[in-house]
Amino acid sequence: MIFYFLIPLVILCIFFYIYKNYKIKKNVFAKISKLAELNNYNITKSNDKISDFILENDNDIIFIKYINIPKNSSITVNSKSTWCLRYGGGSREGRSYPNKEYLTDLTPFLNKEYNCNKKVRKVTLIYPSTEKLLKYINESEIITLKQSDIVYGTQIILFCNIDEFLFESTPHSHCF
Repeated sequence: MIFYFLIPLVILCIFFYIYKNYKIKKNVFAKISKLAELNNYNITKSNDKISDFILENDNDIIFIKYINIPKNSSITVNSKSTWCLRYGGGSREGRSYPNKEYLTDLTPFLNKEYNCNKKVRKVTLIYPSTEKLLKYINESEIITLKQSDIVYGTQIILFCNIDEFLFESTPHSHCF
């Protein structure tokens, strides 16, 4: 008897999850399309499953991979291909994040080397935002990254600040 109630509930939850992800991707695409048009770039959805969007003009090409994460989170760049997401916990200052997962979906994008006749930029777009961006320098040292820093050849941009940083002519760069 209880199965008659659980099955529709599970179907409803699956539908909601799919619909929510569809709306997020549509929102991200609309925002990037608007910015691309204002800056004279053509936008296409990527077919290679490595990046999500490609922005291109006569001189430049920008490959964008976006990740959807919780707002109450922290991203740590452990190495070129290993990024760690920590999330959850209360809203207190100095919080620890009890949940941890590696962003393995990003690995192919982070490792991909694009060779073409244009100036290439790789952008990881974090949707909607995160509280901290950190990077391991060595086993015991961690630094805080700034918005739009370039780490291992990939620029990190928070979606809430995409207007300011996506077409910035000289993004902040650190030699890591």
